[in-house]
Amino acid sequence: MKKIAIVGSKPDTWDKCAKLDRRAWDIWRFSRKNYEKEPKASLWFELHHPRNYERYESQKPGYTQFLKDNKAMLWEAFPFLELLEEFDPFFFHYGQAPWLIAYAITKKPEEIMLFGMEPGTEYGAQKKEIQHFMSVARDRGIKITAPEDPALNTFSPLYCIENDWVDQDKWLAHLRSKGLEPTTADKRQTSFGADQPRARAIEEVKNRHNARMQKYGKDPATLSGAIMGLGASLHLKTPVRR
Repeated sequence: MKKIAIVGSKPDTWDKCAKLDRRAWDIWRFSRKNYEKEPKASLWFELHHPRNYERYESQKPGYTQFLKDNKAMLWEAFPFLELLEEFDPFFFHYGQAPWLIAYAITKKPEEIMLFGMEPGTEYGAQKKEIQHFMSVARDRGIKITAPEDPALNTFSPLYCIENDWVDQDKWLAHLRSKGLEPTTADKRQTSFGADQPRARAIEEVKNRHNARMQKYGKDPATLSGAIMGLGASLHLKTPVRR
């Protein structure tokens, strides 16, 4: 099986897949937003019900004919039930991307690469689902990366560990060895109120983390702001510590 690139339509990352060697890669594309643009898909997917096509045609004239001309895999042909049987129904709630990654996993490719995902926009709720299937792929021995979407390689504070494990550098090094990057701890800090020793410890951890961010050329303030903005857009609240 060829390697598979799954390509959405995030403006600043989706077209990076054009650099891939087409002899080694199948390019699976979805999202009508840029259907008329290169690169040409090996297989196009439209998983929404056909009742939506009239609206899509008014937004993107020519799209329904494009689906016919390119023999796209449509709602009625996609193996939804088979995927639910294999992967359970817990991570298919926020868009087409999770379905396509799960489907790609069943093809047992050597590698999957993701482009044009939008985990930092209104599609932010997809992030956990995409990350879940990235983990499933790795568990099955499939290399999977999102080189142009670094937000997919970040994770939220870890309950029971993030602010309480003495040797944080050890677990951070372990996770970073897998290409994963923690978010900052500052959005948890307000949860501890008058617990000043713990608050000071959290601040120390945050400062160490920010220093590492600066070392690698990343702006911690910008990163923190982006994370807080995403949390606000999803109405996330800090879990109650028990």
